[in-house]
Amino acid sequence: MLKDLESLLDRDQSTTEEAVADAARTVLSRQFIYADDHGMAGPYALVTRHRSYFTNLFAALGLDLVVSEGERMAGIVWQRPPGRWLLRLDETLVLIILRLLREEALTAYRIGDFGEVETSAEEIFARYEERTRRPRPSQARCREILRGFQQRGLV
Repeated sequence: MLKDLESLLDRDQSTTEEAVADAARTVLSRQFIYADDHGMAGPYALVTRHRSYFTNLFAALGLDLVVSEGERMAGIVWQRPPGRWLLRLDETLVLIILRLLREEALTAYRIGDFGEVETSAEEIFARYEERTRRPRPSQARCREILRGFQQRGLV
């Protein structure tokens, strides 16, 4: 891996070791990155420009690099899933509310260019209270749920 990194840096003088590490860290933390997301154009361009290096890097970790240039997306998936990921009840309910908001936006023709829907955390959790007739999770838990979904590219 280190020799591959050295040859990459020798071939491309405009790329730095820090930029490669930042791009890998970004993909690992977010799982999927989109060139059109705020601040993701640089990491996306670096991953696509040096696809073979990143493919080998992630393969060493048991991950496959997936790149869709049409959707301007790059991400990683497990070669063999580590097992089931279980969601807690409040996370599952928020996920269902997100799906409901997406369906409503779809029928009202409010979907963005790349399939995204504009909403706010307040709207999500107000709808959560309305539909489930349960109190919303604490503010810290709401942030934790949304942060987890953000890492998986849902919000």
